Amino acid sequence: MEISHQKHSISNILKKLRESGRSKTINGVRIKILPALKKGEVRVKDLGKLQAATGYEYTLLRGMGKYGERVLICGTPNQVGIPAEYLERKYVWSGHSHPDDTSPSQADRDALSAFDQECSVIVSACQKSDNPKHKTRTFEQFEDWSDWLPS
Repeated sequence: MEISHQKHSISNILKKLRESGRSKTINGVRIKILPALKKGEVRVKDLGKLQAATGYEYTLLRGMGKYGERVLICGTPNQVGIPAEYLERKYVWSGHSHPDDTSPSQADRDALSAFDQECSVIVSACQKSDNPKHKTRTFEQFEDWSDWLPS
């Protein structure tokens, strides 16, 4: 029952994006923006499923306050451009998807810094791994080298 509900939810999000999303180009990256979403309409954990369904990266932003407007942005297979207006209006970068692993890129860390946030989440479109870290990862502005230190 849960699985069919998720597929239905993902298809509803994609339908809404097709019908109501607006297109824009940011630094040469063509994106589609679906603004004015309410809490719960799209969740961070949906981002990997959206990318798995379409092949495109997604990011989710949240406006100020617990019940602030949500904004879903669809990018290319390997990146998402974020319009400056959301930085200026102090949106929070809730998370984004990656096609395979959940390792943050330097561009991810730079975006996090631009949002003036300590952390955000990456959700993988590839849900095959048994390791939860390969499905979802919280990342910070600075790379964590603690695994490299001798014990």
